[in-house]
Amino acid sequence: MGGMISYKRNGQGILLLDDGTSILTDYCYDKMVGHNVIYSKNAIISVLFIKGSLYEMVSRTEHYIFQIIYDDQEQTITGNGLLIDFKNKKIYHLIYNRGKVMKKIVESNRDIIE
Repeated sequence: MGGMISYKRNGQGILLLDDGTSILTDYCYDKMVGHNVIYSKNAIISVLFIKGSLYEMVSRTEHYIFQIIYDDQEQTITGNGLLIDFKNKKIYHLIYNRGKVMKKIVESNRDIIE
């Protein structure tokens, strides 16, 4: 999982878990930085450090792609998000404020998701 300095994760590495999940990691003294990718049986998750305590997370499962901005300091979802529903052929633009959806814009029957 990368190097260790003073019992803290430091550097880039790969974690291999017992359930088959693989994680490409990038840490600086136990704080996630850079781009981290998680591969599991039914999903791929990308976590990108933006700045301060903000992370952009994108998750891909069988029928959905979900993108959010997460504030680690306040432990809430914030800002603009996106949900692409391949099964129902809809795109949802979501606006979050302190972890709650404040506005939802739905677009459907788009050629780009067929």
